[in-house]
Amino acid sequence: MLAKLHRYLAALVALPLLLVIFSGLLLAITPLLTPDAETKPTPAQFQHTLKTLERQQGPIRFAFALPEHQLVMVAFEGQKGRQFLDLYSGEPTELPWQFQLNRFAIGLHIKLLVDANWLVELSTWVMLFLSLSGLFLARPKSPKGAMGWHTALGWVGAPLMLLITITGLLMLHPMGGERPKQEPHPSPMSLDQAFAKLDDAEVAAMRMVRRSPQGITLFWENEQGTRWQWQPDQQESAVTQPTRWTRILHDGSFGGRPAAFIYALLCISVLVLWGTGFYNWLRRARLSRPSKAPEGACHLVAYASQTGSAAELAKDTGSLLQSRGDKVHLCSLAQLKAEDLTQYLSVRLLVSTCGDGEMPVQGQGFLESLKRVSLKGVNYQLLGLGDRRYAKFCQAAQDLDGALRRSGASLVGGLALADGDPAQVWQSWIGATGNEQPKSMANTVPLKLEERTRLDDGQGQTRETWRLRFSSSAPLDYRCGDLLKLRPAQGGTERAYSIASASGGNNLEICVTLHQWQLDGETHTGRMSGQLCHKAVVGDLLQGRIAANPEFRLPEDSAPIIMVAAGCGIAPFMGFIRQRPQQKNWLLFGNRHQQGDFLYGDELLRHQQSTALDHLDLAFSRDQSQKIYAQDRLAQNPQRVCAWLELGAHLYVCGHPALGEGVRQALLSIFISQGAGPEQAQARLNGLIEQGRYREDLF
Repeated sequence: MLAKLHRYLAALVALPLLLVIFSGLLLAITPLLTPDAETKPTPAQFQHTLKTLERQQGPIRFAFALPEHQLVMVAFEGQKGRQFLDLYSGEPTELPWQFQLNRFAIGLHIKLLVDANWLVELSTWVMLFLSLSGLFLARPKSPKGAMGWHTALGWVGAPLMLLITITGLLMLHPMGGERPKQEPHPSPMSLDQAFAKLDDAEVAAMRMVRRSPQGITLFWENEQGTRWQWQPDQQESAVTQPTRWTRILHDGSFGGRPAAFIYALLCISVLVLWGTGFYNWLRRARLSRPSKAPEGACHLVAYASQTGSAAELAKDTGSLLQSRGDKVHLCSLAQLKAEDLTQYLSVRLLVSTCGDGEMPVQGQGFLESLKRVSLKGVNYQLLGLGDRRYAKFCQAAQDLDGALRRSGASLVGGLALADGDPAQVWQSWIGATGNEQPKSMANTVPLKLEERTRLDDGQGQTRETWRLRFSSSAPLDYRCGDLLKLRPAQGGTERAYSIASASGGNNLEICVTLHQWQLDGETHTGRMSGQLCHKAVVGDLLQGRIAANPEFRLPEDSAPIIMVAAGCGIAPFMGFIRQRPQQKNWLLFGNRHQQGDFLYGDELLRHQQSTALDHLDLAFSRDQSQKIYAQDRLAQNPQRVCAWLELGAHLYVCGHPALGEGVRQALLSIFISQGAGPEQAQARLNGLIEQGRYREDLF
């Protein structure tokens, strides 16, 4: 709620607030552009100028010296308005451009040039709220991306911004009550008599003379900057003027040119703050809109991927069609609604299956939307990826095919289902020639095992988990969230492992849990996990393939991230944290036992201490009688979850399929606890998925 109010109020008064800040910048830089005055007006010089003016135009009501511009501002009795004349001759003179700029900036700053004082005050109150709320919404880390700069500049400038804002409000509502009324003086002094009283005073520069029924008042200052005022026909001696701290703190006049320079930098930083905030708002609005086909695109290639294979093949499919001269729109099913299919000449869909025959999270909203539309006349091709070792082989593809048929769409060429390596089935499905191979699956790199470290302690009921670090002779091209795919030495289907290191350089790291199961009284071990955990030795060479996993990438900007992991699902998040230690990161990690199963525990605690992790919530299910899981920790923090999501946070889930289901249910319960109905809660979760702000990597 606070984040929304922060954004909406900033948008509501954006124009007047920008004008006030811009005028403040002009007022700050004007002293920097104005040459220093060579002399200050002495009492004798000021008196001479005023006497000359009184002879020419009559009694002076008040006169104010502007030595920095070599001007005197004068108002005469019986005349309206003010005149700006030469300070030493009293003659009309051309106003310096710096002075004209300053007058324009003052009018803009105080009343927006149109007597809109109320709007200036409203903007000032909003600026106070924005400054304070910004401190609660985010804490500073090194600037990276628009959101990072927004947060960093906000924190750096907040103390001075609060000072200027509060003093501005105090100037609008001065305290101290009304001044006591003074009775008119029966025989006030003349100007000459008043100046004659100054003969023994320590006067460095005259500032002002004011004539009223109570007599003449003189204002001056000494070399140290102390100011006095004196009504010589009513007071025995001069009175020191109190320092107007509110004003000098607001305009920076207490510090001369250095303070003016600092205040100018502050105004620039606030303008940048508004610009980065506006950019982030536009980006949020863009992400919230569903994906649209590029102009002229006639052929759709869409995917729902779990381990990146469907996304890779979809990219290969789009490239092959483009090489044939077709215009292609390549996207995730999360970016589509069922009715979007009607705008394409052909539709090709590639779908993996996860968990217990489930559709990957990117395709669940699309699958649900098929219940409410008619797609009669739409022709589609569908390729399902799976593994026959699982009971519900390619169930997601079969569910999607059934839903499309019920909506009236027509399947072309039969349902294609790939078991394990999909290359051959893909070639037949797309109508590729022998030379048209899926390029993404052909590129392997030799990797040397440099380090192999056990992460669990091997005691009790821990699950055997290893950290393996590989090196390459050439730089490795991957991004955080991508996968390393390895094929067992005995042959068979590739196994995918999340890369646990930050991108860049010649090294990569993976985290592998030994896959074991009981059959006929014997313990069996997974081919690839057994090879990596038990047989591989430092120095071994393996052929690996780095697979892009676009559905599990870090945000393009410095948006906050919430990471929920169980077991070796911690792997990609170690890369995330290492890649962006200066951004807002929140990790919720679960496993069996803290003593023995706290994978990467020492490093995570160091990250928490160094603030690379803003929050670290742990759930060890078997350390107490009532089991607690990572999704339970998420449900226990509804306020923080909502606050982070309002800041544009992306939420990632990695681990067993049950974790994904648990996190989704936790989010729905959080949204409902905040006042949403069940349908609204589901719509909000679907919105996060469509925007790419909720992502799962389940295995």
